[in-house]
Amino acid sequence: MDTSRWSKELLDALEWKRFELLCAGYFETLGFKSKVAREGADGGVDIHLYAEGSSAPAILVQCKAWKAYQVGIKPIRELLGVMTDARVSEGVFVTTSMYTAEARRFAAGHNIQLIDGEDLLKKVSAAATGDERALL
Repeated sequence: MDTSRWSKELLDALEWKRFELLCAGYFETLGFKSKVAREGADGGVDIHLYAEGSSAPAILVQCKAWKAYQVGIKPIRELLGVMTDARVSEGVFVTTSMYTAEARRFAAGHNIQLIDGEDLLKKVSAAATGDERALL
């Protein structure tokens, strides 16, 4: 496997914690400060994103490194519940897989951005050369 550049094969080979760290690193290239949840029960959120100078999270991120399953509506609803409880109005769900049509419809109506494996590869590849290297 070629580990000198991002590919679907490399993305699928990542273990779940490394996938979370990749996602956190990607959001940091966008200017957010990220805080990755500790191992164990994460309460439905893997990453808290903070705007510059803020002490309250602006965005909650859930990550799923799934190869064989599409993400359905249930985990998207769970993220919305955590967002509501934390009073955070924006969420992002990132997966190495894909989403069902039902999950996409639900997310669109609740300010949750969905990033699938193909989208993530495009976003990471579009990062500045130094950022993409750092993410590898």
